[in-house]
Amino acid sequence: MTTAGDPPSQAIAAIQRLAALQQVSQAAITAGSERELQFIMLNQTAALFPFDRATLWNVRAGPRLVGVSGAVKVNRDAEPARAARRLVAGLPTAGDAIAVAGDDIPEALGAETSVLWLPLPVEGKSAWGLLFERLSHPVWNRADIKAMAPIAKVYTGALRLFVRREPWYRRVMVGRNRAVVTGGLIAAVLALLLVRLPLRIVAPCEVVATRPLPVNAPLDGVIKTVLVRPGQGVAESEPLFTYDDDALADEVDVAQKQVELARSNLERIMAIALVDRNARAEARLLNNRLAQEEVRLESALRRAGNATVTAPEAGTVIMGDPAELSGRPVRLGEAILLIANQADNRLRIWLPQDDRIDFTERHDVKVFLNADAGRSRRARLEYVAAHAQQGQDGIYGFMAEAEWLGGTDGVKLGLRGTAVLYGEDVTLVYWLVRKPLAVVRRFLGV
Repeated sequence: MTTAGDPPSQAIAAIQRLAALQQVSQAAITAGSERELQFIMLNQTAALFPFDRATLWNVRAGPRLVGVSGAVKVNRDAEPARAARRLVAGLPTAGDAIAVAGDDIPEALGAETSVLWLPLPVEGKSAWGLLFERLSHPVWNRADIKAMAPIAKVYTGALRLFVRREPWYRRVMVGRNRAVVTGGLIAAVLALLLVRLPLRIVAPCEVVATRPLPVNAPLDGVIKTVLVRPGQGVAESEPLFTYDDDALADEVDVAQKQVELARSNLERIMAIALVDRNARAEARLLNNRLAQEEVRLESALRRAGNATVTAPEAGTVIMGDPAELSGRPVRLGEAILLIANQADNRLRIWLPQDDRIDFTERHDVKVFLNADAGRSRRARLEYVAAHAQQGQDGIYGFMAEAEWLGGTDGVKLGLRGTAVLYGEDVTLVYWLVRKPLAVVRRFLGV
């Protein structure tokens, strides 16, 4: 008869463990779901190594207790579960199995408990582990630890088939990061509700003349030649444009001939009136006729003298395309162009229709001109129109004007840029969602 310590008995035990390892490995590899695999790891591993209880842990998640051998539901709030969680939190997530010494085992697990930790690192996805407890069996020895290596590889490979990569929020909310992230979220919510910022509106703007002097058509006629270009500086009395003088010359000729005819008729009647009293009345009529024709001649001469229109004062020409004026008939008083002083200018702003808010005087308007984008200028908002009107680009908006603060050095008429206007202070959350909320409301019609 042989004893348990005889070589034949050891060989039989090794063969039995090898067969059990093959059976458990096959079951793990062929598991149809992650839950089935967890059941095999927690319960069928007892065929290889006797233990009283096994627990499965997701280490990256806190760690988090996933399952307990022989139990359908997991009570994570039980005192043994919390004690085991504290123990697992201090164990490595990779490497060989580790037998935990008696002094390191929490009292809640039992004074006589012998613990073995088997890490199951699933590379690139998560880290898992099995915690085996023996209450009455012999403590775990080196032979048990060495024999754990094959099944650890099998379980790790099987887990890799089922375990998906954990969501980013679970990977972040681990250990001390959980307190940091929670504190950050609370701080962010408080900032959204307590931090106040002024509403900011960004709108296109243009430098315009403050008091431009209009040059109107002095008479009816056809413009022949435009002598200046937009943005050109002119001196006082410098020619701006001319009328078609052919028509004016014909008008003067006709008026002169009418005067000569009226004068000739008057002289003839005056000679007859010396001997004929009846001719004196006709002479008075012809004298009035001569006066009328002389007035018409004077008007024609004056119109001909205005064939060349000059600048009323020195300044810069503001006008449209000169080619559109040449050859165009104009009427008396029609606006042709403007003369403006370059240094006497202000800012005109076109506010989008959705950005007509109540602006505050506590903040100046910040201006960035396209010609000098690296420099910001300040202006003071003077007024905002109450009604929308069509701008030069054909888009309706509210016109606003502002005066420069700090002088107009380097600012020229016609420059365009971007103006930043500020409204009343609002919470950070409203500051962020105002425009998206308006789009959603417009889309939903509420």
